Amino acid sequence: MSERRTSIGTPSVARSRVTRFLAIGRWVSLGVLALIVGIQLVVPEATIFGRERVMELRSDDRDELAIANAVEKAPNVALYRHETSIKLVSMGHQLLEEPRYRAYVAKQLHAISTDPALFGDDITSYLALRMAYWQLRHDPNLSGSAEAAILIWEAAEQIDRVGRYRSAQNLPAQ
Repeated sequence: MSERRTSIGTPSVARSRVTRFLAIGRWVSLGVLALIVGIQLVVPEATIFGRERVMELRSDDRDELAIANAVEKAPNVALYRHETSIKLVSMGHQLLEEPRYRAYVAKQLHAISTDPALFGDDITSYLALRMAYWQLRHDPNLSGSAEAAILIWEAAEQIDRVGRYRSAQNLPAQ
């Protein structure tokens, strides 16, 4: 029985060419992976999640004063009724207690600010959430986390206020 010849030669030649091509592909993908890891090692001050970067935390002399100021303004979670407000207040507390969760909180802020139903479609709340998000992404100091926590709490209060107003508007007249 004769072997069938193709334009690239016999089937065994074709298989060896495909095998070589796959081996080259593996080496190229390993090279790209090494390049990505190398780039991340060159920029160690940023934490990457998804396509976002959050600066890693640095400490400053003014940080203790900013944290003390933020702790004085910390609201009580029990005072809020709206689900998003409760979540935002606890996120602000989490930022002050565990500043290493900055990337996680920034990701949650981004998710909340992209869904108008979560913040009551209120422009003031939206702007406060986005300001806190950008504060966390670009300010690497601990005082930046405190300022972001204050912004988050202000947004939570606004969302709760708007939610109470809208629920009062929906009550039937007596």
